[in-house]
Amino acid sequence: MPWDIRLLVIEHPVPLHGKEIPAAEFYVGAMMLGRMLRRPAVIVLCSINLVIMIGYGLIMPVLPFYAGSMGANGTQLGLLFASYSMTQFLLSPYWGRFSDRSGRRPVILWGLLGFALTFLLFGLANNLLLLFIARLLGGGLSCAAIPASMAYMADVTDESERGDGMALMGTSAGLGIVLGPIIGGYLAEVSIELPFFVATGITLLIAVAAFFFLPESLDDDSRNKQILSPAAKLKNFGRRSQLAEPLGFLLILTLAINFASANLESTFGLFLEARLGFGGREVGLAFTVAGVAMVLAQGFIVGPMIKRFGEESLIVLGLVFSATSYLFLLIAQNLAGLLLIMGTMAFLTSGMRPAMSTLFSKRTSAQDQGLIQGEQNRYAALGRIVGPFTGGLLFDVAGSASPYIFGALIYFGGLIASTKYLNWRKPQIGVPLSTD
Repeated sequence: MPWDIRLLVIEHPVPLHGKEIPAAEFYVGAMMLGRMLRRPAVIVLCSINLVIMIGYGLIMPVLPFYAGSMGANGTQLGLLFASYSMTQFLLSPYWGRFSDRSGRRPVILWGLLGFALTFLLFGLANNLLLLFIARLLGGGLSCAAIPASMAYMADVTDESERGDGMALMGTSAGLGIVLGPIIGGYLAEVSIELPFFVATGITLLIAVAAFFFLPESLDDDSRNKQILSPAAKLKNFGRRSQLAEPLGFLLILTLAINFASANLESTFGLFLEARLGFGGREVGLAFTVAGVAMVLAQGFIVGPMIKRFGEESLIVLGLVFSATSYLFLLIAQNLAGLLLIMGTMAFLTSGMRPAMSTLFSKRTSAQDQGLIQGEQNRYAALGRIVGPFTGGLLFDVAGSASPYIFGALIYFGGLIASTKYLNWRKPQIGVPLSTD
């Protein structure tokens, strides 16, 4: 969250310790909300991220019981969870490219309206088929709003403030992840369908706010530059995104980070039960502490740190602290130690994802912002698809520590590769992803 020191112009002398300070300028070292949070569009963008991640999170404590009441077994439940990320993986880049051609505003609005519809379908569903349809649509439509809103943020910020903008988006997403399971759990005690109807209403309210306060960020000239079709543009982008290319490496790193974090998330409850005898209360508390620490760091520290040290430095630090934190989890002896490790890990690694989003945006031309945000979301979704399966398999075959050792190795591998591929040359900044 950016803060600035405001200069107050005083028209009359100001008494201070018995003396009068001359009129004209009087500096006040007061901390105030930065310029970005005074923009209605930025508030709406952060609210969109918040609501989508609340929707993602509130399903977590409810879906196992809701689907179970319709006869779902463990395999079907796993497919329900994976189907959300699967449609995100398939559709994210296409929505991103569509926003480059047709504008951010219509994609965001249609994504929000569709996302609200999927919650309504969830609440009205009376069989597994409808649940799968709602889950698939939820993933496919949420990935319309997310890349377009990230690209919108890139459109309305310059390079000096883009880190702050991406940190704000990360803060709102993190807050949604924290609040979602809490809201879902409490509402489900009233009625198991109630969380979905409440999410429908909240999403529709944000859609109305977006309609009135989110003007189009792309002018006609920028949209008219999109000559290639979405499919042709993506094919061209695929040829550029090799591991040796800077953007290609960042996409591989996005996949690796989400894969490693999904290893932890999918096995964390089993890990704590096997090693410390903990149950759902302790697991929920650990994730809550981590979420709060991440929100605080992204809200107050990450933006200034990106400006001070640069995106590459925060990515490298995030990889170092992620790897070491995974290993420290293996030596946690009690709840206090666990919460300390989880909170510290979340706080120290919270700058990595906003820094990556900022770097993606800075290294991409203006007409390709939607495409690159869609591709980033796509690779993240792929990591969330493969990660839980791999983590569960390792846990069953190689023991409770294996997902965390493997995750640490993934982070260390990313760190080693980063020493080469994050050393970018300036001429690569803002290069279009295709040519006519």
